[in-house]
Amino acid sequence: MDTLGIKRFYLSQGLIISPSHFETFGNVPMEAVCLGIPVLVSETMGCSEILNKVGLSNMVISFKDIPLVTERIKELCGQSILPKQINALRKLLDPELVNEQIKSILQNAIR
Repeated sequence: MDTLGIKRFYLSQGLIISPSHFETFGNVPMEAVCLGIPVLVSETMGCSEILNKVGLSNMVISFKDIPLVTERIKELCGQSILPKQINALRKLLDPELVNEQIKSILQNAIR
């Protein structure tokens, strides 16, 4: 699927749910939120840290609590994400910033 097709897919969704217990980061939820689509992710996913940082902690949950998951799905489906939250997320995920952070970590490790 090309970039436009992926964008169309996300924009046709009311909510993206990612209940993974083993996903190290989770690009799909981040791509969706960057397009303004709400997500519901497992608290064990790496992207949960980013969502918490930008004030979207209501999109992070333990999927063991089924009644809460059901309630949260109803709350989030079709919910708007504030532009300031999307912009904050995009800044945190900026490839140049991420590369600089990784470079700094690696440089400190070899000192």
